Amino acid sequence: MVRASLGTVDTPFWERLDAFAEAPAFIDAGQSPLRYGQIAQEAQRVAEQIGPTRRLVFLEIDNQPTALIAYLGCLIGRHPVYLHGAGDRDHLAPLIARYHPNLMIAQDGTLDWLSRTVHELHPDLAVLLSTSGSTGSAKFVKLSGRNIDSNARAIATYLGLGPGERAITVLKPHYSYGLSVLHSHLASGGSLVLNDTPIGEAAFWERFRATRATSFAGVPYSFETLARLNIRISDFPDFHYATQAGGRLA
Repeated sequence: MVRASLGTVDTPFWERLDAFAEAPAFIDAGQSPLRYGQIAQEAQRVAEQIGPTRRLVFLEIDNQPTALIAYLGCLIGRHPVYLHGAGDRDHLAPLIARYHPNLMIAQDGTLDWLSRTVHELHPDLAVLLSTSGSTGSAKFVKLSGRNIDSNARAIATYLGLGPGERAITVLKPHYSYGLSVLHSHLASGGSLVLNDTPIGEAAFWERFRATRATSFAGVPYSFETLARLNIRISDFPDFHYATQAGGRLA
């Protein structure tokens, strides 16, 4: 396995995607892989669309290239971004009323300007994630760019990630665990096999084999599903590790 240079501490991974310019970044079913150089250019265009003034962005994100590139564009442009899943405006209405985002970006990359008001945004603020709300109303967790980059580097170093890695997506990118898989692989020149098929379906494992995926990340339910279906991961020669979080395994 070839390990990648993680760059200097002062340069976050989203600003050095060109270091892996020709390597595949996103592998999508039935499509040619999107390479790092391509996603760097497209993310820069998103940053330029939003403009030089820092804006508060709400982004509808999923495991699709357009949404992930829009997210990288927000990071490059230093626009604080709240990541949320697909859904109707009823779920978002209270958050919109409270935080007054300047801009909403849909999964397909469409920009919907709500306001040009200039907010007072903390200079370190990069990403907002929502808690589950299990102990009350959902709240935002604030992450700085340094938080995100240092976490990605730590995971990539611990797992020995490099350009040969291909993680298939199991988790949504608006969940912190799913987001960390994205971050750690982009920080080390690895690839993401983009997938929204549940891990218990045959199509998931067909894609796993066809794309020569090397790993996946799961929560306890993921592994309970594998045990129930008697999936033999030893039957997949390119697979070499899985990670788990989100609760204690039985």
